[in-house]
Amino acid sequence: LNATANLIRLENGGTINAATAAGNGGNIELQTPILLLRQGGNINTNAGNADGGNIAIDTAFLIALENSDITANAMQGRGGRVSITAQSILGTEFREVVTAESDITATSALGPEFNGVVELNTPELEPDSGLVELPTALNDPTDQIVAGCLADSNNRFVIGGQNGLPSNPTQQLQTAGSWQDWRFLNEVTPTAAATNNLPTAAQTTISNAPSIREASYAKVNENGQLVLASSAETTSFSSHASGGECAAHRDS
Repeated sequence: LNATANLIRLENGGTINAATAAGNGGNIELQTPILLLRQGGNINTNAGNADGGNIAIDTAFLIALENSDITANAMQGRGGRVSITAQSILGTEFREVVTAESDITATSALGPEFNGVVELNTPELEPDSGLVELPTALNDPTDQIVAGCLADSNNRFVIGGQNGLPSNPTQQLQTAGSWQDWRFLNEVTPTAAATNNLPTAAQTTISNAPSIREASYAKVNENGQLVLASSAETTSFSSHASGGECAAHRDS
């Protein structure tokens, strides 16, 4: 019996049978990408008073489940020959005797010395062929961390005034003082600033207060502090603090 198909499926007791009662068992050859046996499906070349037949299967996937057997057994002769070439065999395996599982057998009732031959040809893969050997010496995590620079003890960040920080980072800082910085950070032509949308600063009236003039330069006073002054004053000044640290820090 020779069969070639895209799929061979035997279910619910379905059988491919070349068994005999008096003579040698027949031969079965199957070529199919998928051979599926379920729920008692079986392929057999069993023999009664003679030798078991031969079974040759060439498939990509052999799947045998739920007590589905492939047998070439004999009662009064030698067991037959079962040769299976497959990429994968699932749910079944070679056994010395028939069991309630899915079996592949070629046994003889005369004894083990009369048993037939079972050949299972599958790709020989080493179980550890896909494993990668990991290094045993792990890196010291302390070598992977860059030490940060220590903070300068002279650095400070101060928020002055009575209104605190705004709740939204896009809002401007509010102040209760009357001084405004009229310097232009970018070199652009000064233009008249719109005052309609500017918050009104709290006005404080001081009697007999000296007039306030716009600062035109910076100087260092007798205490070593950097202050802003107008051109009307004649006190000598230094345009910048000497040394590697500003005068305000040097004095503190």
